[in-house]
Amino acid sequence: MMQLVNVKSDFQLMPFLDRIKFVQRSAQCDRRTAKAIANEMSESECWINHDYVVLVRRGEKADQLVHVPELKGRCTYISIRNAERSNDRPWEDFQAIKNQLCGEDSEAIELYPAQSRVVNEANQYHLIVFPPGHKLPFGFYQGDDAYEKQAQRSE
Repeated sequence: MMQLVNVKSDFQLMPFLDRIKFVQRSAQCDRRTAKAIANEMSESECWINHDYVVLVRRGEKADQLVHVPELKGRCTYISIRNAERSNDRPWEDFQAIKNQLCGEDSEAIELYPAQSRVVNEANQYHLIVFPPGHKLPFGFYQGDDAYEKQAQRSE
């Protein structure tokens, strides 16, 4: 996968009042809510390459999606969409995006929420990245490399 480049998004280049109107139409919300959302979106980093458009909010800017007090201000939110808005999404690409933007030692989750919390408007995928060193209490204990080394030792 090609490296991502940090750029200003089309949304960030729009006049602010147009951003509010865009959010109101897209999210079907009132002006006050749209203004709050537009403010947050304006503060996101935008990264792109030939295949993906990625929005990133770090620390306190990601706190709207973090509901555990001890993790507030410490996580990163990554929103990934295919540049063609298709649902093509190789796992290796998402792992490379997470690694480039947050480091190889960071762990992330993609949530499949209760139906009442679903937001699905753009074939867009959302990762919450935990602080480096924060290990999630589920998943494999070791990666492929560790299993391969263990198999070689037992031969």
